[in-house]
Amino acid sequence: MCTTGGAGNRFSGGLIQVLPWVVAHDAFLVTVDYRLAPEFPDLYPVEDRYAGLMRTAEHARGLGMDPDRLIIAGQSAGGGLAAGAALLARDR
Repeated sequence: MCTTGGAGNRFSGGLIQVLPWVVAHDAFLVTVDYRLAPEFPDLYPVEDRYAGLMRTAEHARGLGMDPDRLIIAGQSAGGGLAAGAALLARDR
């Protein structure tokens, strides 16, 4: 799984940079929307990213994905959110 954030919505944060990698490796790309500050301060966006990761993992086999080979990533603020979601996945 690769998630990107930034610049307004989940589709405008650098997808063009990862699409060649997705195509070259016959990978899946999942973008996770998350609630934004200031209405939803930290930890809401991290929890939203984590929920997206868990939902993807739970349904991976049905979607034709290997649940043991998920990647979570992001750029700019999305990178911090991806790191936070990865830490939650490790700790939980």
